[in-house]
Amino acid sequence: DLSGAGCIAKYRERCMVTGKKVSFICGEKEETAMVNGIDDDFSIVLERPDGSAVNYQAGEISIIF
Repeated sequence: DLSGAGCIAKYRERCMVTGKKVSFICGEKEETAMVNGIDDDFSIVLERPDGSAVNYQAGEISIIF
């Protein structure tokens, strides 16, 4: 089932960046954060090093190895 809750559940299940450290652009600044998961609006939930959270809805992230 890919409608409603079924779709977000499958998306979360297949997300390859959850738990990974990533870099992303916020405004003019490159930042790093941990990916905590996917929100109900399909945005990526990021936790910055200071503990603050941000939902990232559009843009590019890069996994930091």
